Amino acid sequence: MKTSPISTGSKTRMTNHTQTQSVRPQPTARTQSATTPAQPPQAMSPKLIGSIVAVGSLAFIGILTETVMNVLFPRLMAMLSVNASTIQWLTTGYLLVVSVTVPLSSFLDRRFPHRGIFVVAVLASVAGCMIMIVGNGFPILLCARMLQGIGTGLALPLMFNIILEQAPQPKIGMLMGIGTLVVGTAPALGPAFGGFVAAHTSWRMIFVILLPIMAAALALGLATIIQSHPTGATPFATAQFVMLAVGFTGLIVFINQGAETIDALHDAQQTTMQAALTALGLVCAVGTSEYRLATQSGARIDYLIMAITVTIIGVMLARALRHADTQS
Repeated sequence: MKTSPISTGSKTRMTNHTQTQSVRPQPTARTQSATTPAQPPQAMSPKLIGSIVAVGSLAFIGILTETVMNVLFPRLMAMLSVNASTIQWLTTGYLLVVSVTVPLSSFLDRRFPHRGIFVVAVLASVAGCMIMIVGNGFPILLCARMLQGIGTGLALPLMFNIILEQAPQPKIGMLMGIGTLVVGTAPALGPAFGGFVAAHTSWRMIFVILLPIMAAALALGLATIIQSHPTGATPFATAQFVMLAVGFTGLIVFINQGAETIDALHDAQQTTMQAALTALGLVCAVGTSEYRLATQSGARIDYLIMAITVTIIGVMLARALRHADTQS
């Protein structure tokens, strides 16, 4: 049986075409990415911008008041009849409450909605400002500053939580930078703002000016803050929190009262006791800082906190002995 020349030619052309397709280079991932049009950046929703502005404004005000009080110390010392080491607790106590409240942000974020945390922060800040406006005694003003510390300690991590959870991925870096800018510029503006207002009117007007700003932040936050994840019952590490609070408080009290005690001690025997007790506390702090106490939840607590507590007890004991010797 003879083969037709036409059919033979067709088979030859089909074979050549198949071979050409098999050796044709396949597009690589780099070629595909070069030919694929770039995705436009995700835009931020107006509610996200409003929530960041609302919470950021509250955090800015809280950090602003941290350094506002520094320029008011001479007036407050004369008005309250206290010394410099006492009046500085209006700032030290505020920072202490902030440092204790901020570590709670992880638990609060899982347990309570963002809007509820924001409302509590605003109410604490407003209550603190109102007490500062009408308060006269040092303990009252100290309580007011602690309330303001609670508000700042809640608002500051809340701002960063909203950015990390709700902002588009390409925008997180920029928004985190803006949030850090708020934290960095507020302490620098505080003394200038406080000095300007106090030079032209009463120092209480500083907190009067802040009230409408916080009211506007509250209204904006209620309208824009949304919940991006579900909340529910979350275990709270009570022992760790108590030890953290005791540790921070003990460290501040040790630095403050220890300096006062060393300056006030004139008797050589009591000075030796003071030095021995302080050295004992510091040796315990350095020697046991690497040891950990494991709890049932798996968390660990430094023995450093215990060493600080021992040091504080020594400082207080030396001060009591000095006072008893003076009375006798």
